[in-house]
Amino acid sequence: MADPTGKLDPGWVAGSLLEVVVITASGSYVPPPGATHLVVEALGAGGGGGGADTAGPPPPPGAAGGGGGAAGAYLRRVIDGSLDPSYPVTVGLGGLGGLGGPPAMAGGNGGATTFGAGPGLLTAPGGLGGQPCANQAADFITPGGVSGLATGGDLNGLGAPGAVGMVLGGAAIGLGGMGGSTAWGGGGDEANNGPGMNAGGYGAGGGGGGAVGGVSSPGGNGAGGVVVVAAYS
Repeated sequence: MADPTGKLDPGWVAGSLLEVVVITASGSYVPPPGATHLVVEALGAGGGGGGADTAGPPPPPGAAGGGGGAAGAYLRRVIDGSLDPSYPVTVGLGGLGGLGGPPAMAGGNGGATTFGAGPGLLTAPGGLGGQPCANQAADFITPGGVSGLATGGDLNGLGAPGAVGMVLGGAAIGLGGMGGSTAWGGGGDEANNGPGMNAGGYGAGGGGGGAVGGVSSPGGNGAGGVVVVAAYS
């Protein structure tokens, strides 16, 4: 069991570790024979970075910077007592980067990762995609994506938000925002007048695109979620 801070109760002593399973695709988890306790960690998918467009109005020169996608939310839960024979698992898919356009498009939202069903359902929402940016003739800020709060865990967290995209130097630089990072991977790096970078690890957000001088740049893709289950006797 766990206390309200998510720490394991000192009175709970686990037996032998039977297995650790990393689940990266939707399906089901079947506890091994002899298991009496599960420690479940779930991470939602990351959102895609926003696109950036300087090919559309107003006429160039100009610049644009899309917002970074948010990381997925995280949770941890200790399940003890009578375990179910199997647990349905949904692993969220990463959001696609927004098209550069014209017009520029927002990054796709990351999918939620879930474990179990009914009253014991664990849900880690995906991160939202970064906002797009159209051609700007002056300095400008574009919001990054945000994440919802995980539910059902002993410990429920938010995903890291995506960084803002920026137009700087009197529309000389279009800087895409960095995607939100997780403990299992970095978000897509910021883009300086180029396409947003894809996320580098589970649940991280894609970077926003940056553009200048009549071109368009897409955002980077967010990464898929993950479930990690440790089973104890």
